[in-house]
Amino acid sequence: MTIISRYVVKELLFPFALSVAALAFLLVTQQALRLVDLLVNRGVDSGTLVRIFAALLPAFFVVTLPIAALMGTIGAFNRLSADREILALRATGYPTRRLVWPAAVFSAVLCAAVYAIALVGEPWSGRSFRGLTGDLLKQQVTLAVTEGAFNEGLAGMTLYVERVPAPNQLEGVLIVDERVKGSEWLILADHGAFLNDGGSAFSLRLHRGSLHHASGGPDPDRYQVAAFQSYELKLDPSRLQSGSPDESSEESLSALRERARAEQRDAGSVSPKTTRALFTAYKDVAFPLATFWLGVLGVPLGLSTGQTGRMSGFAFGVLAIGAYYLLMVVADAAARGGLPPLAAAALPNAVLAASVAILVWRLDRAGASRA
Repeated sequence: MTIISRYVVKELLFPFALSVAALAFLLVTQQALRLVDLLVNRGVDSGTLVRIFAALLPAFFVVTLPIAALMGTIGAFNRLSADREILALRATGYPTRRLVWPAAVFSAVLCAAVYAIALVGEPWSGRSFRGLTGDLLKQQVTLAVTEGAFNEGLAGMTLYVERVPAPNQLEGVLIVDERVKGSEWLILADHGAFLNDGGSAFSLRLHRGSLHHASGGPDPDRYQVAAFQSYELKLDPSRLQSGSPDESSEESLSALRERARAEQRDAGSVSPKTTRALFTAYKDVAFPLATFWLGVLGVPLGLSTGQTGRMSGFAFGVLAIGAYYLLMVVADAAARGGLPPLAAAALPNAVLAASVAILVWRLDRAGASRA
C-alpha cells in the first residue's frame, strides 16, 4: 500500500469511529428510559440488563456499520477536498480513481466483518436474547405487562392492568379469559399477584373481585356473577408469550429452497408464504454487501461536497441511506408482485452498485480534465 493510500485509510478511521459512537449513543438514549424503568421500577438486576444489551449488539452492528462506512468515507474525503489536498494531488497528476482504492479496501474489510457478525453473531445473539427474556419473564411476568393497555402476552387471555406497583404485583385488574371456546369469562379484581415456583406451578392470585359469565346456549339472557375475596387463576407457563420469535419457526435458506422446490413439483407453484420467507432469507444475506457499496459511494459524495461544507456531506449521506432503504421497500413490493425472490433481494445492491460506478466514473473524468 502506498503512502497516500495509508494516509487516506488513517483519515477514514476517525470519522468512521465517530459515526459508530454517535449511532451507539442514539441506541443507548433510545433505550435509556426503558432500561431505567426495568432497573428501578421492575426490579431487574443490572447484570441481566447488561447481558440483554450485549445480546442486542450484533443486530445493532449489522445495521449501523454500513451507515458508519458511508459517513466515514464522506467525512474523510469531504475534509481532504475542503483542505485542498485533493486539488494538490490532482495537480501532481495523481489519478482520482486511485483514491477510491483505499476506501474500497477499507469498506471490503468492514463488509467481511458485517457478514461474520450476521452469520455467526446474530444467530448466537438471537438464542441468547430468547433465553434471557424467557427466563426473565418466567421470574417476573409483569415485565410483559404494559400499564393502561390491553396485554395479550398470555395466550387465550387478555389482561388489562391500571398499575404495576412492584414486580409481579398488579392493581386494577381486568381479564378476559377465552381459553375455552364458547365459555368466555370476564374477571375483575382490585389487585393480584403472579405466583411462580420456577417449575410447572404458575398462577395468578386475585383479591376482592368478581367473575362474570354469559351462559349463552338456549338461555342467552342468563348472566352469572360471583364475588370473591381471593381467587387463584391457574395458568400454563408454556403459553407465556415473550414477544420474540420461536427458534423452531426459523428455517435455513437451504431448507426454504427445498420447500420451494417441493411445492413447485407438487402444486406447480410456490406458495406466497414460502416466497415471502425466501425473499427475507435472501435479503438478510444480501444486506451486508451494502457495506461495501455505501463505503465506496462516500468517496464521490465527499469529494463533490468538499467545498460546500461538512453539513452538506452529512445531508447527502442521509439522503443516500434513505434512498437505499427506499430501494429495499421497492424490492419488497417487487417480490410480492411476482419478481423472483433472489432477483428482488439483489435489486437494492444492484442499483447501488450501478450508481457508485457511474459517480466514480464521472468523478474520475472530472479529475482528469482538471489535471
